[in-house]
Amino acid sequence: MDINERLFVLRQQYQGLSESAYKSGSDRSTQHAQSQESARPLSFQSIVDAARFPELKSSKATLKRVNSDLTCRKTYTAVLSRLACFYSPALAAASSLGQVLERQAKGFVLRVSNDPSQSEQAFVMLKFDQDTALPANYTANLHIALGSMCYCVQFSEPYTTTMQAILSKTSAEYSAIVNPDARLYLLD
Repeated sequence: MDINERLFVLRQQYQGLSESAYKSGSDRSTQHAQSQESARPLSFQSIVDAARFPELKSSKATLKRVNSDLTCRKTYTAVLSRLACFYSPALAAASSLGQVLERQAKGFVLRVSNDPSQSEQAFVMLKFDQDTALPANYTANLHIALGSMCYCVQFSEPYTTTMQAILSKTSAEYSAIVNPDARLYLLD
């Protein structure tokens, strides 16, 4: 299925969810308690744009809304699961693992290593399978879903089949990436 077909299916599913939520009225009391801006429904296109183009200012605002609204978060993770090129689920027996500094998934390996020159920073490296050809201006977006929060880390300028990003060890994104309960979605 190409991306347009996947987006069409997602939109149909979202409309069905929206209609059932409207009919049940279960979200009315929650929305009433929120501010005027957040009471406005978040469009499906905004959610798709936040997943595909996280660098946009509007996408960052959408991600904040997604993190504060369960219905939007469910839609967002459904969009991610449909659009993701690669996926790494939460790890089995996750509670006993502590931090996970390497994950292997179908199509890629994610490694986290300390920056030798900056102790408060870490390198996050994506290594794709040898048969994955990356164009020169390729940008990959790693979406992380952990509990009730979603995060995104961007990787650009590939070197053959490897890409890297630098994160602060105190950032929420770093904590989410090394958490074994996190689900990782890689979009291009």
